[in-house]
Amino acid sequence: MAENRRARPMSREDRRAAIAEATVPLLEQHGATVTTRQIAEAAGVAEGTLFKAFDDKRELLMAAAARVFDTAVAVREIDSMPPAADLTQAVTGVVELMNATAVRVRRIMIAVHAIAVAEAKGPPGLPSGPPPQADARDARVRALQELNDALTRRFDPFRDDLRIPPEALARLLLSTVMGRIPPGMPDDDGLTVQLLVDVLLHGAAA
Repeated sequence: MAENRRARPMSREDRRAAIAEATVPLLEQHGATVTTRQIAEAAGVAEGTLFKAFDDKRELLMAAAARVFDTAVAVREIDSMPPAADLTQAVTGVVELMNATAVRVRRIMIAVHAIAVAEAKGPPGLPSGPPPQADARDARVRALQELNDALTRRFDPFRDDLRIPPEALARLLLSTVMGRIPPGMPDDDGLTVQLLVDVLLHGAAA
């Protein structure tokens, strides 16, 4: 007789992580207006399950935003890149990765700001609470430092090819790529990966 095996129930922390992960694309697409019904459908759970895992919608959305600011995945991707043949290849690879990340982070930051504004007005569905700007800002600072360290490791083998330290190139790359799409500007601003790499390595002068 076959043994009757039941899947182990998901822990509350695992459930929170799964729901937050499923919420991220919705938060990017809809911002703070995403509904709990949409989230429940994306996560494959009942709406009531959301509020067993989270106290309210605000906590859920902020947990989703925090996952975007978590740099663990990007750092692992940078550290796992195969050795580059030269400095140009090394910079191109990380600019491609960070360029996609910059667009995503910008969309999430706009959503986080919308949550803060909504809380200040106190609409239904977003209970009032401490403004999230400070937490989001601290998370972003930590994320950028972790990324800077990973980029420095990536560029360090080409230290002799640089006139500035690898850590300085890392900071410049992050400032250029992560800060290139301010709020109000379209995601597609015409700055291609090739152009960003060329300016980072050779400057803008003719």
